[in-house]
Order: sequence, then C-alpha cells, then structure tokens
Amino acid sequence: MKLRSVAMNSFAVLSLAGPLLLAGCGYRLDGKVVDGFSGVSIGRADDPDARKSGIGGATVELVREPDTMNRTVAARATSDDAGRFTLEVNGFGAGWMEEQWQIRVRRSGFETIETDLQLPREPKGRVAIVTMARGKSRPFREPENSRRLIDEARSYDAGIGGTLR
Repeated sequence: MKLRSVAMNSFAVLSLAGPLLLAGCGYRLDGKVVDGFSGVSIGRADDPDARKSGIGGATVELVREPDTMNRTVAARATSDDAGRFTLEVNGFGAGWMEEQWQIRVRRSGFETIETDLQLPREPKGRVAIVTMARGKSRPFREPENSRRLIDEARSYDAGIGGTLR
C-alpha cells in the first residue's frame, strides 16, 4: 500500500512540474520586416509599422550574448513574401533571464541592421518590427576573436589573473 502511495505522489509531482520545466525551454517571437528608417522595436500586430507591406527574403538572426566568447546564433529565420518571420529559441531562459541579445537583419538592396534587443518576457501578442532603409547591404559583422580567455574572466571578476607576490 505504501509503495502505491509513493508512486501516486511521484506521478502527481511530475504531472505538475513537467509542463513548468518544458515551458522554460522554448521561446517564440514573431516579427515583420518592413520598409522605413533602420531600426528594431517590439510592438503589437496592430501597430502602424506592423501593418505596412512587408519585405520578403530578409535573413534574420537572434544572437545570444553577442559580446562574449560563448556567443551563439540562437535563432535564424527568413522573412516570407509578406515580411513575416518567426524566431524560435530552444535554449533555457530566453526572455526572462538577464542576458544580452542582438538582432541582425540583412537583405540585398537594404542596409544591414545589427542592434541590441531586449526580449519581451511574454512574447505572446508581441511582434519584433524591423524597419529597413533602402541602401547597400553588407555581411554581418563578427566580433573580434582575439579577446583572450583571461580578459573574458576579468569581465566577470576583476581580481582574476592578478600577480602573485
């Protein structure tokens, strides 16, 4: 009888905790690329810029921790003919952990955009509105890779790497 009680309690805990654990592992942000002055903002689908006709074929990347050695492209998408795209981040903590994010957008015939972005904690009903100015596109800038490991460590703790006496 005791074994059955333990099994039932374990099942109850897992059935409640499972969805909570899975909820922290995925993040989805919808967006739209439109013609205008270069910039990125988080808005709603009924915002005036989000209702403009879209730009298709734009490459959109979301970079996690862009200024560190362990930066990574966390999501990548291409805008459809209406300019819509979806960034799906499968990493833990997106949107609610204190992190740096950068969005990069490029399309031939438009100026490339690379800018920091604060992800909304609750992306439902929110839209990343990317406005691109006509002009010459360029490849995405990649951060300098010459930063040494000791410099990276010092950015977290200034006392690391001091001289021994």
